[in-house]
This record gives sequence, C-alpha cells and structure tokens, in this order.
Amino acid sequence: MQSVYPRFTFLTIHGLGAAITRAIELALSLREKNPDRIAWTITTSSVVLVDDIEPEDVEADIYSEPRQNSAIHIRVVKVGTSPKLE
Repeated sequence: MQSVYPRFTFLTIHGLGAAITRAIELALSLREKNPDRIAWTITTSSVVLVDDIEPEDVEADIYSEPRQNSAIHIRVVKVGTSPKLE
C-alpha cells in the first residue's frame, strides 16, 4: 500500500480535555491497521484556559476565571524513518 502523502514521516494528534479519549482511540486505530509500520511517542501537558463569566445579575460586570485543562500529544511516526523537524 502506497502512502497518499509519502513525503510526510509523522503526524501529531492533539487532544484537549474531553477529546483526550478520542485522540487515544484514533492512535490505537492507526496502530491496529498498521501494526508493523508505525510507532509513537506520547506526552501530556496542562493548558491554561480562560472562561469569561457572565453573572446572572445584569448590573454585575463580566469577569474571567483561568483554569487548567489536561492535554495529550501523540506523535505517530512511520517505522524506519526519521521525523523531519520543522
């Protein structure tokens, strides 16, 4: 099977918050369909998000609240290639 994009040697799947599970499922699906052709490295991080809060009281000012959210980064690499750093 020839790759549609042969010049690409890797891809990175990012998942934030509730999308972490889907990112993992996607990586597992790729691995299941290509068991000997891909490898991966996985890292996690925390991302600061800012929510704008509109109080129910119309006279009150809108304010912001920062919060942390988890993230996952799955770098999928073709086996036998060196990822090009860009």
